[in-house]
Amino acid sequence: NLAGDINDDNIVNITDISNILKNYGGTTASADANQDGTVNISDISVVLANYGKTYTPPPTGSPIPSGISGT
Repeated sequence: NLAGDINDDNIVNITDISNILKNYGGTTASADANQDGTVNISDISVVLANYGKTYTPPPTGSPIPSGISGT
């Protein structure tokens, strides 16, 4: 959905960075933002690149594409 949204709450924020730091150096897939197999500085970089962005999923059953907003 949204790159860097580690906890799938549709916003990239400090919670996502916190989840990466909790799993830093490991292989937890849910904290591996760039999906390279290791939770590391590259994953933090993905979060920072998208920090503050939000994702609005389309209404259920709607063919309208969803949007990503933020800075």
